[in-house]
Amino acid sequence: MAWKKIVLLFFGSAISALAYFIKPSAVIVDVAIIICTVIYLINRKGRVNLRKGLITIAVVAFGFGSVYSSINYYKYHNSVVILDANKAMPMTEFIAMGLINNGGYNPYDVQTNMAIKSKDERNEKNLQMITERLKDNGLVGYLIFLTKKQIFNTSDASFGWQVDAGANGFIIPFTQYQSGIRWRIQRIFTGTSGNQNWKGNVIWVQIVWCFIIIGMLLALGSDNLVVLLLKYTVLGGMAFLLILEGGRSRYLIQFLPYIIMLSAYGWSHIRIVLSKKSYWVKEKVDVCQRH
Repeated sequence: MAWKKIVLLFFGSAISALAYFIKPSAVIVDVAIIICTVIYLINRKGRVNLRKGLITIAVVAFGFGSVYSSINYYKYHNSVVILDANKAMPMTEFIAMGLINNGGYNPYDVQTNMAIKSKDERNEKNLQMITERLKDNGLVGYLIFLTKKQIFNTSDASFGWQVDAGANGFIIPFTQYQSGIRWRIQRIFTGTSGNQNWKGNVIWVQIVWCFIIIGMLLALGSDNLVVLLLKYTVLGGMAFLLILEGGRSRYLIQFLPYIIMLSAYGWSHIRIVLSKKSYWVKEKVDVCQRH
């Protein structure tokens, strides 16, 4: 294997490890890359060089593992910021939150975890809540819950800005200005306080979001490897939000670049999609006429 490829693989896996500490969901694209690579290798019908495959796995594992373990060690062994690992909230807390109400933030779960001092006991309590909530839902109830949660996760094109504004409108821009050009910009998009209806602007945002969704649907039939990577990344992101804390379209922002690229591909190939459809209809008509 060429040294350039080895260096690129190492730095790519090292950057993935860094991205994990910034946002754990960033590894979803890495999983998608692995799946697409496996599909690519299978499609080559056994022409894969075993030695190259093993070298690739070793380089990726070393690049990711070395950076991950180094940062993880430094995180708890430095004199700048002292972290207590026993106070960390386990992933099971976010899974438990994702199983109740609309699958979003749940103050009860947070307070329950904060009241427990031991990390192991905290994790055990979360596992207990997860088991109880799954049993309460049942299989059919859980599937219905996931359907509703997916709607909450994806339906709001404003990504929760209106909801999160609150009584004081703390994330509405330019609230400190009451005149001038910035104030006029604010008046175009928002009201004077939180929970306003954006003066109807949200309708246009929702229309754009519908076009993006249609574009993704148009890309579903593509077997292009890059498009496959985008599809698996978006699908993985959706699954991530269904399993963990979600219930808000705001969390979808982290996967927005992949969603936009996938939608853009779908719209750019709409002629191909339509031609395939017309071809299928023509073939069906011809078959019917022959019989």
